[in-house]
Amino acid sequence: METTIPADRKIDGIAEVTFQSTLSPLKGRKQTALAHKDEVNVFRRTLLYAGPPKTSHWYDVASPAETVGARAIIYLRRRPGVRPPEFRRLVKKGLVPALAATGMLKELRTQSFMPWIEKMWDTPNIAHDNPADQSFHTSITLGFADSAGP
Repeated sequence: METTIPADRKIDGIAEVTFQSTLSPLKGRKQTALAHKDEVNVFRRTLLYAGPPKTSHWYDVASPAETVGARAIIYLRRRPGVRPPEFRRLVKKGLVPALAATGMLKELRTQSFMPWIEKMWDTPNIAHDNPADQSFHTSITLGFADSAGP
């Protein structure tokens, strides 16, 4: 587990987008072009992690009336030699049930990512380097009542 993030790899923002269909990105080309144009004014490095359909999951861990006051996002990497289906099964059948069973979460979400491809979001004058040993394969979002914890 990596708990100290190198300064040059610090994450300073996350944009999460969910599409209605696999054709949605094609329909939003105009908005994407605007984002590409402005990206150089905001970010030093950007990475696009995309998940295939049906690989993002929201789990029922609280009633809809309960509010989330604080979130933590955990990014996971597969060890070399571990196949993607095995890794997804570990997250879905092992880690998620254990987290849900704590009773402390107001929100629990997971996303599985396709292999990272630089050309999917290759904008000019922005770093898009993402070495294989630093690429993420899954994210887990944990929502809590507040930042103080249980």
